[in-house]
Amino acid sequence: MSETRRGRRQGALSKLFVESSRTRRAFERMDELIENGWEEHFCRALLLLGPSRAGKTRIVNRFRTERSRPVEEGGKGWKIITVEVPSNCTLKSFATDVLTVLGDPDPEYGSEPDKTRRIAELVEKMEVDLIVIDEVQRLIDADTDKVKRTVANWLTAILNKRVCPLLLVGEKTAERVFDGSMHLQGRTLGQVPVDAYDWAEETDQKEFRAFLHMVEGQLGLPEKSGLATVDTALRIYAFSEGLLGQAVTLIGQAKTIAARKGRPCISHEILAQAVDELRIGRARSVMNPFRVASVKAVVPAGKAEPELEAPRKRRGRPKAVEQAA
Repeated sequence: MSETRRGRRQGALSKLFVESSRTRRAFERMDELIENGWEEHFCRALLLLGPSRAGKTRIVNRFRTERSRPVEEGGKGWKIITVEVPSNCTLKSFATDVLTVLGDPDPEYGSEPDKTRRIAELVEKMEVDLIVIDEVQRLIDADTDKVKRTVANWLTAILNKRVCPLLLVGEKTAERVFDGSMHLQGRTLGQVPVDAYDWAEETDQKEFRAFLHMVEGQLGLPEKSGLATVDTALRIYAFSEGLLGQAVTLIGQAKTIAARKGRPCISHEILAQAVDELRIGRARSVMNPFRVASVKAVVPAGKAEPELEAPRKRRGRPKAVEQAA
C-alpha cells in the first residue's frame, strides 16, 4: 500500500473515539479484569457484548492503545494481544491462530494439548497481561446453531490453567456460550453491555450528538453542516438505529458525495442521497429519514419493539347464552 493511501486510511472517520459514560464504564471493568483477574488457582474472564457496529472494537482498540503505553508516557505498560475467532472455528484452527499471534515459529504443528502448553509458555515468556478474543459469537455454529463446546471448554481450561485473563468480545448471541455452563460462568467477572444508543434516553441522546459534533470537526469541509443539531442528529440516528459505526459510514459517504458535487458542506439532500447509495436489497424500501417531513421515535438496534399485551383468557366454562323468551 502506498504512503498516500495509507495516510488516507489513517485519517478515516472510523478511527474517531469519543469518551462517554459507557466507554468509561468499559475501561473501568477492563482495568479491574487485568488487576484482579489473577486468582490463586485460575484466571477470570470478562464479556464485552453488544450488536454489530455498536462501538465494541473502537473501545477495545483505544483501551489497548492507552494501556499499552509505557508508564512514563501515562500508560500502564500492559501487554495486550487480540485474537479473532475464525469462521467455521474448530479447536485446532483457533489454537493455531492464538499461536500465530503469539509468534510461534510453527503454529500448525502439534496436538491440542501440545499447542495449549506452548500457548501457556509463550504467554508467560512474553508477560502477556490480557488476551482479547474477538467475534466470540462464532463459537455458535452458523449451520447447526449449536455451541461449539470443545472450544468453549478449552477456554475454560485456559482460565483453569491460570494462563491469562480473557476479554471475550462479540455479539449478544454469545451469551448462549455460557448458558448451562456453570463452571465457565463461575470464571467470569460478568458482562459489560455495549448497546446501541437510545434516543429516548437523555444521556444517550446527548452523547450521540456529542459524537456527531466531534465527527463534523474532523470533516475538514469549508462550511458547517450542523450534524449535531437535534433535527439532523435524529435523522442520522433513525438511519443508524443508534449504532456509531453506521452513523460514521453514512457521514463518510455523504462527505464523498459532497466532494463529488463540489458542495461546501453536508446538507439533508446530500445525506438523503448517501442513504440511497448505502442501502442494499430490502433496505432500499425502508423509509429514508432525510426524505420525510419529520421522524418519529426509532427503536435502537438490538432492542425489540414492545409487544402489546394479549387479552387474558377467562378461566372456567363459558357462561351459557340466554335464549330470548
